[in-house]
Amino acid sequence: VQEAIKYIRDKMQIDVYEKSTVNSGHPVLDAIIHSKSIIAQKHGASIKTNIKISTPILIDELELGVLIGNALDNAIDAIMILKSNSVSIITLTILTTGDMLSIEVCNPTKNLVDVKNLNTTKKDRLSHGYGLSGIETITKKYNGNLSISCENNVFTLSSIIVNTKI
Repeated sequence: VQEAIKYIRDKMQIDVYEKSTVNSGHPVLDAIIHSKSIIAQKHGASIKTNIKISTPILIDELELGVLIGNALDNAIDAIMILKSNSVSIITLTILTTGDMLSIEVCNPTKNLVDVKNLNTTKKDRLSHGYGLSGIETITKKYNGNLSISCENNVFTLSSIIVNTKI
């Protein structure tokens, strides 16, 4: 666990707290989700997790972190735009079955999102807007499928990849 925490702090620049509220059995995954949960809470959101790891996650831990971290960062950014008076819920589902790994992140949105034309909403467009392309690159690297949809003001990102070492 200590090595995973050091790895995440050094390579991914994510604050890691040793008392994680998530216990998936995968320390890197737990640390990322816990760290992002703390950030979400600061913005009036919570991350609800549904994690079922029936086979070990084999993809590179850094790429796993990029995939999940960027997806959660984007969901948190959407929550910040909402500025809702009630707690917004981000749903993270991670499942492994056989040789497949499925990651899905759902979050509420202020407006219907044009999923065919996704651009950063941040003012500094030159420094932002790379998260989704990183998710897409990793999904393709692992022979996967990335789908994005927005219905009834709920944005859903789903990455299904082959769970293998490359």
